[in-house]
Amino acid sequence: MPTQFLIQADFVTLANRQDIVMTSRRNQGLIETIADAFIAGVLQLCQHQTLEYQWMRYLPLENNYPWDGLWKDLISSIKSKLEDLAVFRSLERSTCRTIKDLFYRGPVFNDQHGAPLFADLRSEVYLSDSYAPSDIEILKNFGLERLTFDKIIAMVRQDLRAGPEHSRIKGLNTDDTWHTRAYKALNIAWECRWSPSIRSLKQLNIIPLQDGSWVSSDSGDIFYPKYGDVAVPKGLGMRLVHPTATRNEARCAFFDNLGVHRIDAPIVSNIRERILRQPTGPPMIVNLQSSVERMRFLFLTQLLHSEEEGDLSDKFMVYNHLDVAMYPNVADLYISNDDPYGAELFLRQKGRQVNCVNLRYSEEIPSVAPDSNRTLHHWMHQHLGIRQHLRLVSSDRTSLSVECLNTARTRAAEFLGFLGHLWPFEGDIVLTAAPLLTALKRTPVLCINGERKMLRNTYLPLQPLLDVHRRFLGDEYFPFIQSSELSGQDQVPHLWSFLVRKLGVGYQDNVSFRLQLMRFLKEANDDAEMLDNPSRVVDLYQSLDACLRMSQNPEAKKRKILWEPLANRQLIIVCLLT
Repeated sequence: MPTQFLIQADFVTLANRQDIVMTSRRNQGLIETIADAFIAGVLQLCQHQTLEYQWMRYLPLENNYPWDGLWKDLISSIKSKLEDLAVFRSLERSTCRTIKDLFYRGPVFNDQHGAPLFADLRSEVYLSDSYAPSDIEILKNFGLERLTFDKIIAMVRQDLRAGPEHSRIKGLNTDDTWHTRAYKALNIAWECRWSPSIRSLKQLNIIPLQDGSWVSSDSGDIFYPKYGDVAVPKGLGMRLVHPTATRNEARCAFFDNLGVHRIDAPIVSNIRERILRQPTGPPMIVNLQSSVERMRFLFLTQLLHSEEEGDLSDKFMVYNHLDVAMYPNVADLYISNDDPYGAELFLRQKGRQVNCVNLRYSEEIPSVAPDSNRTLHHWMHQHLGIRQHLRLVSSDRTSLSVECLNTARTRAAEFLGFLGHLWPFEGDIVLTAAPLLTALKRTPVLCINGERKMLRNTYLPLQPLLDVHRRFLGDEYFPFIQSSELSGQDQVPHLWSFLVRKLGVGYQDNVSFRLQLMRFLKEANDDAEMLDNPSRVVDLYQSLDACLRMSQNPEAKKRKILWEPLANRQLIIVCLLT
């Protein structure tokens, strides 16, 4: 009989002394006594600090030998007596418990160091780690069981109630490896389809929200905090998982199993509706940070809603540079940039009152949407009505803008640059309204000598015109526009072609130009006797006649252009030639 210990007893044996008599009452009593003696031996071994974790190696194993009769009864008796014997050490407090009270852990419930993932229950259910794996295999034959999943759930519940300073789930210093192993262990409930365990897990307050609370999945809809890399704004009545809790893949798989909603296209639509929803009472003003978060979401998810109504200027309040929130459709808001004729440099830094968009928006929102060529500034202009440039025309398109009129009146030297900068953007508006076009043509502009003339009565300071002017008028005044960019050019630069094509500014050396030279020569010399170099008057008349002869239908032009002014004595200069 291959027991792990020697048995010395006065058994009743068979006649050949090869075995004992299985039906003998004496032998039956001895078997029970041997079982008691073994238990007594176990209690003695448990007094030794090493052997108390090794005594099970002397246990007879039922599957190691074809036991029969009284020998099989011996194993059963030992097993029965062991069930109530408190000789098994617990893990944390090392108290002695029965084999039914303690459980061994599978590796899936251990951390990377082999320690339990979760703290033991107060009643203690973890078997000490001092038992060797081979000894645990022996004890499994005598009633030792694997730690059950319901015990794990109880430990998780206990951990969640402990508070951040004692909880591994809530702890700020819990590493990512622990979270991976812990949530992989909890996901087993879904892998094995353990419905009762799944129901219990859904009732745990195990989901951390952005507001700092911990809730269960059974408490209502919960959402992930991002759509791709785009954060969902707070304050929209949505319960959002704390972002740090979504960095771990196993933890996210657990949240998925619990039913946390991933942000998809329909939910994005709902979020956008929440952002743009108008209250029935006074406007609800969110703080600047929330406004930035909401604009960021609207901008970066616009690609999903290309069909959306373009004008959101009456639905979304934007903060200006003074941290005041306003609707862009109520007051003009401008994007700050380094444009010399933009709102920032041309107006605000010169002390003029103007609303520029708060810089926090451009600092915290990507300038270009990923996988797109859409820029934030273009989107602001297209959908929120935020202006990228100043106005040339008033918002109702009935007059020139205040900025335009003020610039012409108080900053005349900068008006031409102002006009040239804004014409590509709002020139078409001017051309479609005759009153606007007339008003702009009549706007006084600064000329070379500091005088102001209506725009339509001025000339570009092109070099060919300057040469002709110098020949006939010398240093005398002529209404050339003051412009460092145009002065001395041989031809009209394309950028400024609108001045001559649309606004009537002179640029050609023709009959009209020569007549204007004659007019200003006469105005500058009321007393013809004091005229310097009188011969230039004759030269000017001769050049004017030559221009008329070179034109088509010269006689008709003479009558209209020359003889009528001469008849009214507008262009007659009488001087003394020496």
